[in-house]
Amino acid sequence: MGKVITTHLVDGNPRGIRNVFISNKICNMYVIPRQQMSEANANSDIQLEQPAFYILLGGEDFASLPQAYIGQTENFKERVKSHEIKKDFWNTALVFIAKDNSLTRADVQFLEANAIKKAKKVKTYSLTENKNQPTPPNLPPHLRDSAAEFMEDIELLTTFIGCRIFVNDTVKKAHSNDQLFYLQGRGGEAKAIYADGHLTVLAGSIIAPTSTPKFTGKEKRDEMVANLTDEKNGKRILKINLEFSSPSAAAQFVYGNSANGWEKWKNAKGEPLSVLRAKE
Repeated sequence: MGKVITTHLVDGNPRGIRNVFISNKICNMYVIPRQQMSEANANSDIQLEQPAFYILLGGEDFASLPQAYIGQTENFKERVKSHEIKKDFWNTALVFIAKDNSLTRADVQFLEANAIKKAKKVKTYSLTENKNQPTPPNLPPHLRDSAAEFMEDIELLTTFIGCRIFVNDTVKKAHSNDQLFYLQGRGGEAKAIYADGHLTVLAGSIIAPTSTPKFTGKEKRDEMVANLTDEKNGKRILKINLEFSSPSAAAQFVYGNSANGWEKWKNAKGEPLSVLRAKE
């Protein structure tokens, strides 16, 4: 069954403050750029002084996963002041409230605990700022079901705006379309899939253990290799499916050197990924 999602550009700017919600649902998501947080807090139509579940999002580069912090609060307007002082990584806040102000402290604690657990399992974002796994409160069955439904709406709305923190379906889609690509060089031997404009390097791929000395981003890339690979028989083996926003970023991660991923990634026929892009 289809769904209707409404996006209200609060200040008329597509990249500004947005109010996003599903018709006939109470879940309400505000997308607030960090530089407009004061503006959002001063807007009487944006009710942030109530129990809220939120996600702080940071950027990404070729050598690291995008960052996120998942939290809950009884008053986001006050809580975010601390994050503006203590957390540098984030540039956007996703704030989820109930249109009817019906969320309780226990509700948002339930959402936080389940969201952190799922996001860490999916592994599309780095949650290093979430050092602990909170225990969800013991809600009665009817409230637990309501909170679980609210969580489903959160997952839909985050995916709707392109934030894949709770989903990693790229591999499933790509395998069904037989879009496998391969790359070798500098001790790396990787397999990946390309779908929905993203390239995902598959777990089990061999990653070049070091970066070339003059490679831009060498420190971040080597740190990522250390954290996301295991050493087996002198080789670095990728532990997870790792998604990149561009084929070149993925190739550079595998090689530890500059590379044009559109030409380096090739299918079983030896055709570069650029051929697929031309067809699309």
